[in-house]
Amino acid sequence: MKKIIFGLKITTLICAIIATTLISATAATPKALVYGDANGDGAVNIIEIVKIKKYLANFDHISNTSTVDISSTADVTGDNSINTEDLAKIKIHLLSHDCENIGNCPSCQQSGVAWSASIDLLSANTDLIIAPQIDNKKNCVYDVYAEFDTFTSLTLAHGKTYFQSSCLVIDKTYIKTYHYNGSTAVLMDTYEHGLTFSDYINVNIDLKHSNRGSVTVRTNGGEFSQNNAYFGGCRGETALSGGQDMYNARGSYSLRDIFADTWIFGDSYLS
Repeated sequence: MKKIIFGLKITTLICAIIATTLISATAATPKALVYGDANGDGAVNIIEIVKIKKYLANFDHISNTSTVDISSTADVTGDNSINTEDLAKIKIHLLSHDCENIGNCPSCQQSGVAWSASIDLLSANTDLIIAPQIDNKKNCVYDVYAEFDTFTSLTLAHGKTYFQSSCLVIDKTYIKTYHYNGSTAVLMDTYEHGLTFSDYINVNIDLKHSNRGSVTVRTNGGEFSQNNAYFGGCRGETALSGGQDMYNARGSYSLRDIFADTWIFGDSYLS
């Protein structure tokens, strides 16, 4: 009888050791946290924006709770709360950063929502890429500057030949804006600027709550401004190019309002 009891004790001990080993092995490989994932599906996409908006809309500040369940990984700012700052950071991430986990995204660790580029010599008909594809055509500012010996033309484009992209072309006489319907450029506006270009050109496009805004062109020969000019690009990279060599060329693209509507497809926006 003692032998049987002793055997049972050994068997129980072995089982306990095996169970402990299995638990330890399981605990040693936890599921990776995907920061920015608001619904717990292991991905960061437009669904997160919808989820956080619903969570905030149903948040009770007295009880400090929401009737909408949300994953703790939606807290990407690390302040132990889920708020509009997290929403903004995820939105910026989706607009411009090509990675799945905000926690491991180098670009998301940087502050600001502006992109820029510069080059000492920009050869004729060569693009200077200012910003990656940003699917946004409202509440943004474009600004470019370049020097030259003799001016022929300058092109500032938010996408080239892409569906729903646009570009602005300045030559010695006119400013023209184009919208790409498919791969066909449709002329939207034509303005006679009356400028004589000398030494440099500076172009600023300021869009508010629509795909039309102000265009200002500066040079040694004066300044020209036009309100309600079309520039509704929302696909493709932002790029600067010229019909002549340009020196000390630089450009920037910035989102004035990080809470602006996000373009999804067609004329559909998620605000």
